[in-house]
Amino acid sequence: MWKRYLTVFDKGTIFQLHVLLKKIKKFMQNQENDSQESVSEEVVSDFKSLTRQMVHLIREAVGAATTMLVWVNHSRQQFVLAGSSTTKVNTLFQDRTPFNEHFLHPYQQLTQSLLLNVDKHLTRLELDHYFNGVPIDYVGLFPIVSQGETIALFVCDFEHEPQSDILKRCERHVQTYARVLNNYMQLTELQRDEETWAEHDTELDGLVNEADEIKATIAACDQIAQASKAERVLFVAQHNSKWTCIHQIDQDLNLNPDLLGAIVAEDSFVMDTLQAGESSLVVQNENRPRLLHIRENLQGYSCLAIPLNLKSRRQGIFLIADKNPYLINDIKRHKIKDVVRVLSLRLQITLTDSFKAYLCNTHDMVSDAWLESLTKYEKQLPLPFIALFSLKNIANFKVNRTNSIINKLRQDLVDTLMPFHAGLSGLTTEHADFVYESMIWNTTEAELLDWKNTISNKLVTVFSNYFPQGTEKPQLQMRFKQLKLTEDWLQQKRSLL
Repeated sequence: MWKRYLTVFDKGTIFQLHVLLKKIKKFMQNQENDSQESVSEEVVSDFKSLTRQMVHLIREAVGAATTMLVWVNHSRQQFVLAGSSTTKVNTLFQDRTPFNEHFLHPYQQLTQSLLLNVDKHLTRLELDHYFNGVPIDYVGLFPIVSQGETIALFVCDFEHEPQSDILKRCERHVQTYARVLNNYMQLTELQRDEETWAEHDTELDGLVNEADEIKATIAACDQIAQASKAERVLFVAQHNSKWTCIHQIDQDLNLNPDLLGAIVAEDSFVMDTLQAGESSLVVQNENRPRLLHIRENLQGYSCLAIPLNLKSRRQGIFLIADKNPYLINDIKRHKIKDVVRVLSLRLQITLTDSFKAYLCNTHDMVSDAWLESLTKYEKQLPLPFIALFSLKNIANFKVNRTNSIINKLRQDLVDTLMPFHAGLSGLTTEHADFVYESMIWNTTEAELLDWKNTISNKLVTVFSNYFPQGTEKPQLQMRFKQLKLTEDWLQQKRSLL
């Protein structure tokens, strides 16, 4: 008897799969929009029909009273019924049920088969697809997992405790269907990806035609974030002779740009990639390796790093991080590398000196124009503060001092004024001769005043290396205000001078 059911199941599966794959192949090869739409609807219809038939055939093959295939829709927090088959007349199935109203709620992340005993592991009241009594005593759950995530649960209701070989047989049948599902998902996703290539090419054209190097780099960051859909996209470049995170995009707008201004640690994944000069992928295991900085909030992430090379010299690195290790597939990786490659070619058109960091000013600090570009990035909330620092009585210092000593003090001042050292997120650069500006995110006026006191204490040590004991030291002056993105950037800065 079981052999007969298995034979029917296997032949039916193979035949339906053969027909389905032929139609999907035809759909992929057809380039005319009208026929493409009709073939697409036919493929979807055939797959749904195949799913309903397999749910029925599996029930017959294992002798279950009822079988159901339920999609696990994590984004909408719903269980969605894909198909059902039963020998009982007192059943009523719901198409969509919220997680917290379904008996499968505790098992939405299930990754291994499980047999539940009714009255022991769940109550009969929870099995609300039955009415006027629950005629079964055991429920078998068989998960379908794709890319590390449970996407469906196959449910088998048994009147009596099933033998182990019945459960194994059911598991094999579900795995067979999972392979069919995987083929369908891969081929139909390939079609959806094909539709995005035209848009991708248009975005690359826009990158090539962008006249300003800084705007082109910001546009590349946005394109990478859009193509990857990753939780975080970071851009690291030289600032004050140190590799520093100077841009951050989060898909979750409730997150704060907590890594802006972070200086790359020597023993980090980013530094290893910069030294190698080639793109690399890593998946964290127990929060190792460190991706960027000791204070990073990146734990359990999968991370792709792609250097920005100009004439064989590293000018920056893009970091794409997400907790899903399967997010960055080959197609997305190809698109991201396209963006970085085109940005590199675009920059080399106008940048003749590849040994100078193109985002930096003459003193090797991130340019004032870069900070201005961040004010246009309205996705990061709350609004940042801008702070201007000046040093009183600094003019006498430049008398009888070499340029190397003056520039060394400039670097030490910027390093001291970097908000990240004080636990804040932001960047500091030189606005004019010994006048410095900072943009700081996710802070308050009280925290800024505490930061000023911390800086003043640190400057005592810095100045002791440049001013003889007993001489008058420069005094730090700080003025700040919260930026308004709708108002002119320069006017807001000038109001602080």
